[in-house]
Amino acid sequence: MNVYKFLKNPTTDIYFLPHITFDCETTNKSYGSSVVKDNRVVVTGAYRSDTNKTQLIHGGMAALASFIEQLELFEGFLVGQNIKFDLRWMQRYGLDLSKVVVWDTMIAEHVFYGNRPSSIPLHLGAIAKRYGFQGKEPFIDLCMQGGVCPSDMPTSLLERRVLYDVGVTEYIFRAQLQRAIEEDKLKTILTRCLFTPVLADIEQNGICLDADVVNREYSRAIHEKLEIQSALKEIADINWNSSKQRNELVYGELGFKELVHPRTKEPIRTEKGQQKSDVATLQQLTARTKKQKELQDLLKRHSIIEAQLSKTLSKFKDCIDNGDLLYAQFNQAITQTHRLSSSGTEYGVQFQNMPRIFKPCAKARIEGWHVMEADGAQLEFRVAAFLGQDEQAIYDILNGVDVHQRTADTITAAGQPTTRQEAKARTFLPLFGGRSGTEAEKAYNEEFKTRYSGVAKTQELWKIKAIKDKCLTIPSGLTFYFPNISAPRGKDGYIAEESNIFNYPIQSLATADIIPISVVYMWHEMKHQKLESFLINTVHDSVVGEIKPEEMEKINEIALQSFGNSCYNYLNTIYNIQFNVPLGCGIKIGSHWGTGKETSYTLETPYRN
Repeated sequence: MNVYKFLKNPTTDIYFLPHITFDCETTNKSYGSSVVKDNRVVVTGAYRSDTNKTQLIHGGMAALASFIEQLELFEGFLVGQNIKFDLRWMQRYGLDLSKVVVWDTMIAEHVFYGNRPSSIPLHLGAIAKRYGFQGKEPFIDLCMQGGVCPSDMPTSLLERRVLYDVGVTEYIFRAQLQRAIEEDKLKTILTRCLFTPVLADIEQNGICLDADVVNREYSRAIHEKLEIQSALKEIADINWNSSKQRNELVYGELGFKELVHPRTKEPIRTEKGQQKSDVATLQQLTARTKKQKELQDLLKRHSIIEAQLSKTLSKFKDCIDNGDLLYAQFNQAITQTHRLSSSGTEYGVQFQNMPRIFKPCAKARIEGWHVMEADGAQLEFRVAAFLGQDEQAIYDILNGVDVHQRTADTITAAGQPTTRQEAKARTFLPLFGGRSGTEAEKAYNEEFKTRYSGVAKTQELWKIKAIKDKCLTIPSGLTFYFPNISAPRGKDGYIAEESNIFNYPIQSLATADIIPISVVYMWHEMKHQKLESFLINTVHDSVVGEIKPEEMEKINEIALQSFGNSCYNYLNTIYNIQFNVPLGCGIKIGSHWGTGKETSYTLETPYRN
């Protein structure tokens, strides 16, 4: 299918065209990773709605070649359960992912349930039962859960398994399509599913780590850890893993006062009544002496270094020592706001929340190439300004007001001197229901709501609607449910779900719709122009790629077009959203991820009055 042409004028009507429902059974020598060479497709089942026929395809490259050609030329869409897994396999066998549009029954179910609780499973067997169909075939399912490789299973049973999965996925799709029409969810499902082939491609590219940078960072962390441990030993030569010895030091020799409950004034202790001296507790204690402050500082630094080593650097080190690329899997049906999450594969490093300081460990794998990151500048603030049609916020965006400096100035004027960098972490906390902090920080929270009253009033209306209807539907069509919401308590009208009610509409539209739309258009344009540059990651409000030097100018143009006009057009065409607040795009290109000078752009919207 010509998806590039489709994206010029996208429509949910595509889901009324013919479709192919398919499923792959693969070997599981390294489960879940289609980049592992030892794995292969054992059997594929496919149903075509235009012929009402189902076929089985056995074997590898030769057997799948005809099927893959069929998928690429098919003037319709593909249906599957967790179809990204199957797409990765088909790509490995030659499928051009830029030629397919999909419907994923797992993603569609996630859309129906909005901010579903984790107790509602989304695997095929569970979804099937919810739609009145039988669950998974028990024998084969038990074998797979037990680690038996499909290639070692009886062919007849494996074929039966594939035919069942294809059949039940087809029936689920038909039920979901009707439901999506009735609930006006087709547009949301389309957006999520257009992103799926793009993510399948990005997953298989992986990230290349710079061995020199990783080794330097690893050595730095090990050296700092040893220095901290030496300094701790000077304070007290104890077993720091022993809570008994820590308690004796902290509350005995050093004389810290225990934390107490604000109402009862009783000491806060463990369930067994023991004193608490874990790192989190120690950071909350009031340090009065030089030695107390030194201990708090050392233990805080030790905790940070331990986290850097265990969660990131040791895994990076293993990866480069094995000469590997770093891979992760994107998850489209987990988070409550529907933004992406990710799971690390072999080395357990997920790509969504990688510490900023370790981004420069990633480099381009081809000598002389660059790493580019394009992000939606102040995206959530711009989305909030749009949703609230806040004149002051829009003015500040159009006139380049430094909102972080305003934060610092406001907090400083309230009696707590601070810098712009220190204040950045607080700038948008009030946007998501933040109320806590020092007296100066609380004063800033109130000033923020007064300045951006359009946003604040809109969020209060969301809260009223959520309390009344126990749900809230946002402009993208996604519905968030609050079945246990209660009436406001106290004079300030606070409710327990307030932060989620304030956060979900903004974060979801920004990072589950606008960024995926932008990345989809960028990826397809790069494929259409047959560029050698490619994407390696997308993180909430940004996309990362390895860029050939000769293509830098083209990539810059594509990024601005994708984050701007292409996104505006899609929002208008699919969601009927005339996004009249200019979006922003920051582009940074350097030798490593996160390096280089950033150039910021304001992307004019065609809907400004």
